[in-house]
Amino acid sequence: MSVLYTNSGVGADQSPLAGDFTTLTGAAGLRRISNKFAVIAAQDSGAYVNTVTPPNDQYAKVTIDTVGGSDAGPACRMSTTQMSCYFPTSAGSSTEISLISLVNGSFNFEDTDLAVYVAGQELYIEAQGTTILTKLAGVTINTATDASLTSGRGGMFMFDATIRFTNLEIGDFQAADTLIGQFIQ
Repeated sequence: MSVLYTNSGVGADQSPLAGDFTTLTGAAGLRRISNKFAVIAAQDSGAYVNTVTPPNDQYAKVTIDTVGGSDAGPACRMSTTQMSCYFPTSAGSSTEISLISLVNGSFNFEDTDLAVYVAGQELYIEAQGTTILTKLAGVTINTATDASLTSGRGGMFMFDATIRFTNLEIGDFQAADTLIGQFIQ
């Protein structure tokens, strides 16, 4: 794996995020508040990193700072022209995390498994070919096969007004990396 971008979240409050970030088409913007990433208001909100263009096989991860609600996650293959990406979310459940494909504004549940967001844990999503998976604290929680989105940027997609993230990281996979290697980390 190769890290292409990192952002701890530390910096002056900013609403909406600018500089390295572009608001996802069709979504509301995100903000930085008290050195954490958050929504501006409880609505579909997203931003992708505009300073790097990862290859099609990519990952995004964040550290969960404040759980509150947990309808939010790191996102990969974020479109630069429409409201499309892959992201994990609890979607209002207190006991399940779902892997979502958001395609041109339409939400599709690809896989749902028992797990809960915990402050301090890392939330991760990767897309390699048509295999999409999510991890919480290094443990794979969702896997799906989906060919809806084949390229895009990394970033975050959020709805809940109380969840906060830090430590956004976007990266890619080197030729020797395989999905099998990702499952046994």
